[in-house]
Amino acid sequence: MGWGSKPHEGYRARVLKDGSLASQWSAETNQLATGEIVVCCSCGWRGGRYPDDRSDAVDDLTFIEWRDTHMAAMVDPEPGRVLILAEDAGGPRHYLAGHPVHAGTMLELRLAGDLWVPIRYEWTWDKRRPRGYLALGGRGEAVGEEWAPGPVDFELPERAELRWPSRRQR
Repeated sequence: MGWGSKPHEGYRARVLKDGSLASQWSAETNQLATGEIVVCCSCGWRGGRYPDDRSDAVDDLTFIEWRDTHMAAMVDPEPGRVLILAEDAGGPRHYLAGHPVHAGTMLELRLAGDLWVPIRYEWTWDKRRPRGYLALGGRGEAVGEEWAPGPVDFELPERAELRWPSRRQR
């Protein structure tokens, strides 16, 4: 009856009169219970205490605490590393870490394995997601641009992690 999967499976544990926690509920733990539960994670994280009333409201609160307090920090991108759509005097514009991003700007995109690659940001001010352009390498790039493979373009997912290059090109 938990949320997530190992090594981070969230669950509710009963608080027993001796202060210990019981994740398996039985007639015995029912007799030893204090009437409170604690939201927990299989990694050892512990959250707040709640009444052991098995209501939907308590179920929702415990899940939300586990998700927002414990899991979000591990799975959600840092707020300064996602594109934020806002308005300025010129109309809608994306911002990254509080700075406006202009079409043609070079950014770095985080790939699996914490690998950062340079991409070119493009957006046409419409309702579609912005696009990233990744330059491909190959034997032809040493001869000149006309012999190199063209860039690959793709829609930047909403949760894509981006950052400004170490030498900001804005």
